[in-house]
Amino acid sequence: MAENVLHPLNLKKLVCQWLNEDTSSFDFAGAAVGEHAITAEILCKSAGIIAGIPFANAIFKQLDCNVEWFVNEGNFLEPSFKVASVSGNARHVLLAERPVLNCLARCSGIATITNAQKKLLDSKKWNGFLACTRKTTPGFRLPEKYAVLVGGASNHRFDLSQQIMLKDNHIKIAGCVKALLHEVAQQLKLQYPTILVEGSGGVNEDNIADYAGPHIDIISTSSIVQGYTTLDFSMNVSC
Repeated sequence: MAENVLHPLNLKKLVCQWLNEDTSSFDFAGAAVGEHAITAEILCKSAGIIAGIPFANAIFKQLDCNVEWFVNEGNFLEPSFKVASVSGNARHVLLAERPVLNCLARCSGIATITNAQKKLLDSKKWNGFLACTRKTTPGFRLPEKYAVLVGGASNHRFDLSQQIMLKDNHIKIAGCVKALLHEVAQQLKLQYPTILVEGSGGVNEDNIADYAGPHIDIISTSSIVQGYTTLDFSMNVSC
């Protein structure tokens, strides 16, 4: 399962940063609601693949809240769907609300667009793999790269020297993606059969199929971590 790749100490460190960012000093609203026990439900109000549950769990754990999930990580949801029930003291449940919803919205958006692009490539019967790039949000790289895994794609290199990459400027010089990418890839494979060739630069759902060829091993795109639409989640306290 994808969540098993996450180190618990890394999760705890991120969660503490997020909670401190959201309430950096006094919790004035918490003084109004107190610490009596409440229950709340989390709803998904837009269609897509849910991702980010391990991060939500870590937030709730840090605040001594209990959560019961009615879905599994990676499930496709239709709106409006009750995904979880949360219980704990009122102040802590509300402290968890925004960081949890932020993580679910963003991770789910990434997983959804990633899965959509992977399906386009699968329809072409392409044998390579789709990967994200390093164009991630500062401080949120781990959740974003994790969400890509939930969506069915791969993480990728951490420095540019690890693979050959043909980007948008190469394509502009040649005139179109097919004129350069597939021709060069074929020549590279003939000379170096074990080399991995990557196509990248301006990849999106409209043109991703053009990058899929027999000599291309990797298609990387930042659109799955920068061009996604967040899913709409809300938390409602039960009265």
